[in-house]
Amino acid sequence: MKMKNENSPSQEEILKGKLKSLIRQIKVDEDPDELNRYRKIIRRNVPLHLRSYLAALLLKQTNGGSLSGAEAQTQMQTIFVSIGKNRRVFPRDLARLFNKTLDLAPRQLGNIKVLDNYSFIDVPREKASEAIDKLNGTDFRGRNITVNFARKKKPSNDQKTR
Repeated sequence: MKMKNENSPSQEEILKGKLKSLIRQIKVDEDPDELNRYRKIIRRNVPLHLRSYLAALLLKQTNGGSLSGAEAQTQMQTIFVSIGKNRRVFPRDLARLFNKTLDLAPRQLGNIKVLDNYSFIDVPREKASEAIDKLNGTDFRGRNITVNFARKKKPSNDQKTR
């Protein structure tokens, strides 16, 4: 079960907003003669089938990165929590626990995955060690929980041969 962070816009939504702003700027603020001079230069020097790629590259360069959201992933750290569905734990319960303990806003938490016996929660990287220090060994739902950094999943032999 995942809890998505609905309040923060994705990288794609941010780009859509920037594009709408640029289109509004073209229609209202920019000098049409100057834009036509740029269009003429582009038409003479960029083949037709590459013009959209040129626009995409220019947008990528002005945005300062990629659309993948890898930057957002690097700001989050996945934490292992040793309690899951078998103890009737839901994502909202873990969100409340982490928000209350770490004084976080609800939108600062990332994905929450609650499995049968354990869970994973994404927290801001700077709060990860604090979360482990404060929550490791505490009593939650009648059980002392273990809270650690999540380990990366090692590929099985089947996946290595592919």
